[in-house]
Amino acid sequence: MIDINVISIKEAYELRVVLNNMIHTHETNAMDVLMKGETHPDFALKQGNKIRAWNDTDSMIQLLRDSGYTSTDIYNVKVKGIPAIVKLTKETEIDIEQFIEVSRNKSTLVYTGE
Repeated sequence: MIDINVISIKEAYELRVVLNNMIHTHETNAMDVLMKGETHPDFALKQGNKIRAWNDTDSMIQLLRDSGYTSTDIYNVKVKGIPAIVKLTKETEIDIEQFIEVSRNKSTLVYTGE
C-alpha cells in the first residue's frame, strides 16, 4: 500500500497515470458487459439524453408553408463565422479586423515538474 502523504508530487502524477489506465480498463470491460445486455456488479447503463431531429425536413417545411408560415418564421439566418468572412474579404480593401474581438478561454494548469 502506498502512503500518499509521503510520496513526491512527481510520484503522485506517475501514480495518477497508472490509476487512470487501470480505471479505464475496468470501465471499458464493464461497458462491454453491459452492452451485451448482461449485468455488472459495479456499473449500470444510464440512458443517454434524447436527441431530436427532423426525419423529413422537406415535408415538414411544406406543411408549415401550406399552413401560412413564411420563410422568416421557419428559418434562422446567421452571419457566417470569422474565418469565412475573413476569407471572403481577403482580396479586398475591407478592414474586417476592426470588428473582431479576441479573448481567451480560461487558463489551464500544465505540470512541468520533473
